[in-house]
Amino acid sequence: MFKKSNILLKVVTNLLISAFFLQSVILPEERQAYASNNVAQESYFNVKNIDIPFSQGELEYRYYEGTKKKTIIHIQDAHCDYGIQKNISEIIKHLSEEYGIKEVCLEGGKGKYDFSSLYRIKFKGIRERVADFLMEEGLVNGVENFAINNQGKINIFGIEDTAAYKNNLASYREFVKYKNGAEKFLEEAKIKIERLKAGLYSEGLKKLDSESNGYKEGRIAFDEYLRVLQKIVEKEKIDISGNMEFGRVLEMSGKEKQIDFKKAEGERKKLVEILGEKLSRNEVKRMVENIEKFSQEEMLGSKFYEYLLKMGEWCEVESREIPELARYYEYIKFYEGIKNKNLLNLA
Repeated sequence: MFKKSNILLKVVTNLLISAFFLQSVILPEERQAYASNNVAQESYFNVKNIDIPFSQGELEYRYYEGTKKKTIIHIQDAHCDYGIQKNISEIIKHLSEEYGIKEVCLEGGKGKYDFSSLYRIKFKGIRERVADFLMEEGLVNGVENFAINNQGKINIFGIEDTAAYKNNLASYREFVKYKNGAEKFLEEAKIKIERLKAGLYSEGLKKLDSESNGYKEGRIAFDEYLRVLQKIVEKEKIDISGNMEFGRVLEMSGKEKQIDFKKAEGERKKLVEILGEKLSRNEVKRMVENIEKFSQEEMLGSKFYEYLLKMGEWCEVESREIPELARYYEYIKFYEGIKNKNLLNLA
């Protein structure tokens, strides 16, 4: 028993030593690699055909612009997030196996990538564990993880300008040194400003400031805050003709009464039924997932309705079949856009 445990300990120790050694040899901070001017081009395929498992990610947009028969797939990244990097690795695997994607361009690197040192680890299981360890530590990303474990399946090419990248990194590091001090200064300034308000603000201005803070902190709803501003505009006879944005807010508030919400809901149900019949199985799963997110308020209404209408467009559902739903989408998109702004800047 002792002998077996000792052997296992040696294997684990060697694995970790190899990981840290490889980290310093082939994965420097800027991911510098051998430069190359020859980047193979992807063969063209219809963007409409692209799909990914809903458990790995979400397709947000598809564009069909341009005349050249070339396709670009952009994967949004969250750096050093282990779970997301694992999903990205699976997405690359899916795109490689299902669509023959081979050329992958990465930020944070320059030229061709060389994983030959890692390829020397002949035992697949050990190489996978090394790559997974490096990914968990944030030293390789999901694309690199896939490449390490699937030699020859994809070609990675870094598209950074090395000088610009290093300058940007240096600027960031220089700024970070002052982060704590800056936050402390701002907090102290905020306290002093609040004290000054008590002596300088009129009662009306104090009330407006309180309402404004309540809105920013989520204690006052958007509609309620809008009514407060509207009353002030009317009472003080403030000319808002030069502020088209705030005027549009008031106009949109009035148009809310003109929307047939019941009809829009009926059109939404109709559209969902049509999509359920025409979409692929994975897309239907994604739609169900988005419906659940929307119902649990984990997805903005504008994003949800934009998604539904875009799916309807792909499935050739004509806008005249869902006019009220389209109007409601424009309303909710504008409504949420204004909610994300400081209305005091509009008034």
